[in-house]
Amino acid sequence: MQQPSAKAFPWRPPGDLPVLPKRGIHVWRVALAADPEAVACAARLLDAEERLHAERLRTEELRRRFILRRARLRQILSLYVAEHPGLLRFARGQYGKPRLAEPRRMEPIEFSSSHSADWALVAVAAVRPVGIDIERVRPLPDVQELCRNYFAPAENEALAKLVSTQRLETFFRLWVCKEAVLKALGTGLSLGLDQVVVSADTAPPKLVALGGEANRALAWRLEFLPSAPGFFAAVAWEESSLQPGLDAAPIELFDFPPDWPSIDHDPLDTPAALRPIEDRSGPE
Repeated sequence: MQQPSAKAFPWRPPGDLPVLPKRGIHVWRVALAADPEAVACAARLLDAEERLHAERLRTEELRRRFILRRARLRQILSLYVAEHPGLLRFARGQYGKPRLAEPRRMEPIEFSSSHSADWALVAVAAVRPVGIDIERVRPLPDVQELCRNYFAPAENEALAKLVSTQRLETFFRLWVCKEAVLKALGTGLSLGLDQVVVSADTAPPKLVALGGEANRALAWRLEFLPSAPGFFAAVAWEESSLQPGLDAAPIELFDFPPDWPSIDHDPLDTPAALRPIEDRSGPE
């Protein structure tokens, strides 16, 4: 299966991580496979509620994935807010969107995470809403019914013209775009997937309408991401300007090494290059 058309974003290790620009987006790819010792080490970063949740999961596989994705999320965010990953606290918005509760040392950041099977993605932005989604492509016997229930009429018309294989892949392309937008908005499925209308046959994909309004969609951008074979992924972000190119978001992709940073890493020793740059346009 081919990945959807996307820019040639290279995944690279974060050893020489550049500054997160005010208008930029960092995306981290996290493998959710690890040996028991690494999982036990990661579990030490979780808070009491997360550990209780892990204990309640039915299988070892589900527990491993949950522990690793929560620990890696903490480790990644700790680099941007100069706080130990185990001390981070999370809060949720009206519709459940997570955020850092009290980023004490650095400016607040926006983030979004998604997981599917043994892969997770984390997107981080300094001053703009951002959302990300990853999905493993798998057979869906009721794909046409799902489309009728969750997609807009224009999207269903486009899907109906495709052969079954193309229809399945296009379904997932549309799905990851829609989910990424909803995660960035923080509304979850309360808005409705059919209210996020996407044209996935363009590169990059375009948001055609949002909540029934074409003008509202103009402020949003989408990009497919190369994630892993057999998976589709997309990132969505809001631009503060409607002038094309003026507010373009440079996207950089990083692979999270399972042995970096260590559990005892002190975020206060993190190089300044790992942190969002300050806005020096105003008075000191």
